Amino acid sequence: MKIAAFLFFLINSIILIAQDMPADEPTTWAVVGISDYQDKNIPDLQYAHKDAELFADYLAADDGGQVPKENIILLTNGKASQAQLFLGLDYVFEKSKNGDEVIIYFAGHGDVERLSKTQPGYLLCWNAPSRIYMAGGCLSLRDLEDVMLVLSEKNVKVLLIADTSHPGKLSGNSINGTQLTTARLAMQKANETKIISCQPDEYSIEGEQWGGGHGVFTYHLVKGLRGKADMDADKNVSLGEIERYLEDNLSKEVAPMKQHPMVIGNKRTILSCGGEE
Repeated sequence: MKIAAFLFFLINSIILIAQDMPADEPTTWAVVGISDYQDKNIPDLQYAHKDAELFADYLAADDGGQVPKENIILLTNGKASQAQLFLGLDYVFEKSKNGDEVIIYFAGHGDVERLSKTQPGYLLCWNAPSRIYMAGGCLSLRDLEDVMLVLSEKNVKVLLIADTSHPGKLSGNSINGTQLTTARLAMQKANETKIISCQPDEYSIEGEQWGGGHGVFTYHLVKGLRGKADMDADKNVSLGEIERYLEDNLSKEVAPMKQHPMVIGNKRTILSCGGEE
């Protein structure tokens, strides 16, 4: 199964060895996942790192993305610091060019800064503090939006996949920080496509029942890209097909809880090619 050339961030950061990438490869694939946060006052997740590994395996597989292993950078837990993230963003700016496609995939905590009136929202990197996010260790959604806007101006297609709305006591809980972050992520600033794990008033659910331990969103997203979402059997998986597949499977499997993904963009956009045999 072939997939368009994408760049994946799975939770908080990206690239340490980009300078060693082959010169003739137009894009890099980075898969990052954090379950264990440095600050013990930030609640750990269970399976974000396993979700990252699941994506990396999918990308490298002959029946998956068919991406050369040397183009896949997998960073988990302590390797996913704010510094590594900004190194990766700089690499994206330098290497992405007209016609490339970039995926930013983030799974982990998102929250807002209680001291900010404008509430830009933050993605919490491994070394995020449990409060005063503007002190460092985080990626502001305002900065992320700037990245996507610059890429769009370079005629680079951007797909943002976000799994940030996890339960747990965070600094912004009193003002619904997780929900505000999800709502901000859903705002379209350029021509980017977005797949977000749940609605602003819901949480992303993870558990052992999904592949021995994964988030339900990532687990079914991979299955859908592998061809389960190919409802018209044309060997392509479109954004609209992924939307329907995720909605159908997540809704019934998390009941009585609720989780309904949000999809923003042209529903005819092809996300993967090949489908199931």
